[in-house]
Amino acid sequence: MAESEARWYVVHTYSGYENKVATDLMTTAENRNLQDMIIDVKVPVEIVTETVGDKTKEVENKLFPGYVFVKMVYTDETWYVVRNIEAVQDLWDPDQSPYHLQMRKFTEWVLKHEVLSLTILSAIQFAL
Repeated sequence: MAESEARWYVVHTYSGYENKVATDLMTTAENRNLQDMIIDVKVPVEIVTETVGDKTKEVENKLFPGYVFVKMVYTDETWYVVRNIEAVQDLWDPDQSPYHLQMRKFTEWVLKHEVLSLTILSAIQFAL
């Protein structure tokens, strides 16, 4: 299957485990030789400056705590891999498949905040 068939999906994880899920998912994809099916995994973050007392530091905040974005070709095998990663919670539609990223508000937010690069954004297939 071609990368052009890949779509972005939203996977619900335990809050605080987003990076672990992303790393484990890419490692599992490599181990199972599924790199052409599970293309990319993103945990959108923003860098903010926090001031505590007289000290200033940059902090990385997750934009969507508890969620990981996965670009993949949906098959029974790829979804089996995703849902069996430790710390992945259920995020199902009535057919027991993951939600394809089709959220108008999410799209507007991404465009407003330029969270994802234009290259990534152009690859996301939105049904608006």
